[in-house]
Amino acid sequence: MQGCVRLRVGRAARLGKRGRRGGRGGTRRREGTKGGGGERGRGGGRGGEFIWFLLFVPTWLRVQSRGMENRGGGPIRGRGVEEVATEIVDCAFRIHRDLGPGLLESVYETVLSKLLEDRGLTVQRQHPVSIFYEGRTFREGFRADLIVNRAVLIELKSVEALAPVHYKQTLTYLRLLQLPLGFLINFGAPTLREGCRRIVNGQPNLIRPDSA
Repeated sequence: MQGCVRLRVGRAARLGKRGRRGGRGGTRRREGTKGGGGERGRGGGRGGEFIWFLLFVPTWLRVQSRGMENRGGGPIRGRGVEEVATEIVDCAFRIHRDLGPGLLESVYETVLSKLLEDRGLTVQRQHPVSIFYEGRTFREGFRADLIVNRAVLIELKSVEALAPVHYKQTLTYLRLLQLPLGFLINFGAPTLREGCRRIVNGQPNLIRPDSA
């Protein structure tokens, strides 16, 4: 009888040990499963980041390339030359009406450039233009008063009356800059209608230093 009891106790002890070992193995398997799932989750996250990178970068490059196009020497896209010309005449009319004649050219230049910028136009003030002559380059042959959207030139005056040389001067600037349209505006005239002249560049372009 005692031998049977001891045998049963021994079997129970061995079964208990096996149960504990099985529990430890199950725990390890579960931990292994969790770890593998975590790695797979991280792998899935990296895959999602890579897909996002592929979708985002082409769009970013297109935006940057458009920005670089606007920094070049050509006209800025988005507004035609005639639309820009309309904005220029309207701003000049308002300035002449509100400030009147008699101020310095620099004052009209400052105010006009600010009004044009407020309307979303790009304005370059006192832009230096080089001249190429007899194999030599003169870096600052002259300075253009205003260049709007890299397409329209504005030459400002504040005199009693325009002279023929003023027209020739503006046309020469247009040819050197290779711009299609220019305005010669004299804020010293009694009315802007008398002082504003539209000049079209219809002549062959002169040699520019950057194209020689």
